[in-house]
Amino acid sequence: MAEYSNSSILDSVHKTEVYWKTVGGVQIVVAAVAVLGNTLVSFSLLTNRQLRQDPNNILMANLAMADGLFAVVLFFTGYWNTTAGLYPFGELACRLHMVFAVSSSQASNNILAAMSVVKFIRVGFPFTSDTILQPVVIGAVCATCWLPPFVWNFAIGIFSIGQLQFDISVCYAAYVDYVNGISALCFFLVQFVTVVVATGLVLRIVRRHHKNIGVLTVGIAGAPSSAATTAGPQTSWKAVRTFVVIVTSFLVMQAPMYFITVLQKVCNCLPYDLVYEYVTYPFSVNCVVHVFIYFFMEPRFRKAAKHLMSGGRCG
Repeated sequence: MAEYSNSSILDSVHKTEVYWKTVGGVQIVVAAVAVLGNTLVSFSLLTNRQLRQDPNNILMANLAMADGLFAVVLFFTGYWNTTAGLYPFGELACRLHMVFAVSSSQASNNILAAMSVVKFIRVGFPFTSDTILQPVVIGAVCATCWLPPFVWNFAIGIFSIGQLQFDISVCYAAYVDYVNGISALCFFLVQFVTVVVATGLVLRIVRRHHKNIGVLTVGIAGAPSSAATTAGPQTSWKAVRTFVVIVTSFLVMQAPMYFITVLQKVCNCLPYDLVYEYVTYPFSVNCVVHVFIYFFMEPRFRKAAKHLMSGGRCG
């Protein structure tokens, strides 16, 4: 397995002060916007009766919560970077930092994979999806997306179950055995394949049956499938466009980090800055990108958010 010496890690830390202050400042701003935006997304989707009728909206609210939690961790990362020095918070804080960063990211990926499957069921089986996707089923799916990552990472990061090596001075953690490291990467590959295959099937269905709009459901702000029979001629693409853009942002901004990590574990030939710094920047920013996707692509969500922010006086 690829390992880095303390000197290579510290070399990355000892960049110019301007560089780190700039990186940290951007991360703090992104984190603040992401926390506020994802909180608004979650509350808007969960407090609006019409929006929460769609199982995919429940999952999107959970995705926003996972992104918001990751953004809280990113805020502290940004503060640390602005100090342009070693990790200032101590060992326990470092362990909690790693646990919440990794767990929220894994939960986000789990939820996105679940969303892709649910979207396929909604579009592929419109007249039976309401029966399949009962609230208790969606609740169980959400619990399954959240609990395993946190239980697993708390066991490893806090209680030191498994072979995980910490360098507290720079809050860097790495598996020192092949089994845990490869297992984590294989789990991401399963998530990646699930998202890509399910999304591909959804697009194939929409492309083949776009003229038969009655069997397709409205997307993030849409009605239940049983009410979709009067949908207009553009509904098929509207039903999936927001979801497809979210998946695209995942593939463009998150997947490269995982695949570069896999490549590094295989060849041990990539520089530390690339593996654990440069590719993490778009990965981190993705938590705020989803907020802008919701606001710019979903007018009914914007209406619900405006209604919530105005205390019910608008929208």
